[in-house]
Amino acid sequence: AVIANENESSIIPEVCFHPGGSTFAVSFHKNNEVRIFDACTRAVVRIYNNPDAEFDEPHGVVVTENHIIVSNSHGFLKPSQLNVFRIDDPSGKPVTTFTTPFPHLREAHSLAVDECRLVATYCENPSKTGAVVSYRFDDKTGLISGPLDIHESSFKQYGDSKGVSFNADCSKILVSFNTRRRMSLLYK
Repeated sequence: AVIANENESSIIPEVCFHPGGSTFAVSFHKNNEVRIFDACTRAVVRIYNNPDAEFDEPHGVVVTENHIIVSNSHGFLKPSQLNVFRIDDPSGKPVTTFTTPFPHLREAHSLAVDECRLVATYCENPSKTGAVVSYRFDDKTGLISGPLDIHESSFKQYGDSKGVSFNADCSKILVSFNTRRRMSLLYK
């Protein structure tokens, strides 16, 4: 099935299912909104948008049991910000916002989360290299803290880091890259 976008034309950079599988979230970059769809009927069940959502070109989106986390690219003009929304809060306002402590990291492109870690890939940075940063995330409160770890220099040979996902037991992450080089994947 195809879900038509009846609003203005927009880049749709990310989609993520709720852990229970009943809904999924989709970010609409230029429309400054995130829509939640019913996974069975594909009907829109909720829209997060401005001014309440405080979006500035939303990009990455990830859904936890209790929250939706959305990254904002700010048109690459300032460090990326993450807005955290409580799923059961009808206000549509973020319960917390977190700006990366690394001023050169502009676009948090993709997000992944496990029980206590949030991982973000960053691309389109002034340094022309990708980065992967992990933070602490508390799904009860919606608070992001850290960072726990940053990997940057190792990506110079690959290009901008784009997609990210945990493996099944959350012991590793998989990262995709935007590159013109011929690449092979090796997974151990």
